[in-house]
Amino acid sequence: MEQNHIILVVNENAEKRAVFRKRLEQKAMVLESGNEDAAIKLLGAVKISLVFLIPGQGEEESFLLRRMKEQGLVERIPVMVCDNSYDQERMNRFYAWGCSDYVCEPLLDLVLYRKLAFMLRLLDAEKMRTLLSRKEKKGTKEGKLSEKSYDAMTGLLNHSYAIQAIKKAIQDHPEKSVAIAVMDVNHLKKANDQYGYLFGNRVLRYVSERLTEAVRESDIVSRFGDDEFLIYIQHNGHPEIIFDRIQQLINGYVDNYALSVSIGIACDQVAGRDFDMLFSAADKALHYVENTDRSGYCFYQNDLKTATIH
Repeated sequence: MEQNHIILVVNENAEKRAVFRKRLEQKAMVLESGNEDAAIKLLGAVKISLVFLIPGQGEEESFLLRRMKEQGLVERIPVMVCDNSYDQERMNRFYAWGCSDYVCEPLLDLVLYRKLAFMLRLLDAEKMRTLLSRKEKKGTKEGKLSEKSYDAMTGLLNHSYAIQAIKKAIQDHPEKSVAIAVMDVNHLKKANDQYGYLFGNRVLRYVSERLTEAVRESDIVSRFGDDEFLIYIQHNGHPEIIFDRIQQLINGYVDNYALSVSIGIACDQVAGRDFDMLFSAADKALHYVENTDRSGYCFYQNDLKTATIH
């Protein structure tokens, strides 16, 4: 499964979504939405790679695509429409509304997977061009951040600059709901002792790359200590989606080392919008996770003893 990508399946029928989820999970991580409003919220909260739309009939057939087009989403998130039968006029309408590909049932897995692989490769190529463009900008005078702003090991923002950037982001976007998370790599010292510091450094770089893939451009990721990371996100009421993705991208094995993370999260609705208050609350939630299960994530609340670890 290509965990670098997330496919959003949209249809009001739960059984139909489940069928396609099972098929698509062979190629990517899959989320589901039963209606267009929920889908639009997910598109604003999560880095969706591709929308797999199983359309309805009549007026319902185009509602999501039209909303995505109005908001400029179809220009950066491809939509594959899977219809129940072939209809030339209907297909033309979907293409006019901005879909990237149109397929019909019955659809062989081989055909579906080839089409998905092609679209995801295009996305990877575009992502690489964007990364190269950013690196070029950092080397020019327009790149306002100096080398001192970055952690030499991981390439992420360092401790001091991250704090400045987060404070500014909170101040510049008072309308946005925000969360701050503190994340620890579990048992990294043990890995250093067993495999050596070069291996430990490789783990840190691996975690940094996965974190960068999990968040969006509006979010901020920083190496905050030896094995500690600081994460700032803007969200639309569902921050857990991003932290589920972080766990899914990171938790696993690097060679024989079982890699997992513990995350404490503080949302502004509970902890306020002051950075120090948010950080303190996230740190308390992290300690609760570490003292309980040693893995997973937890949202700060006034009574942490009743908090759920995910």
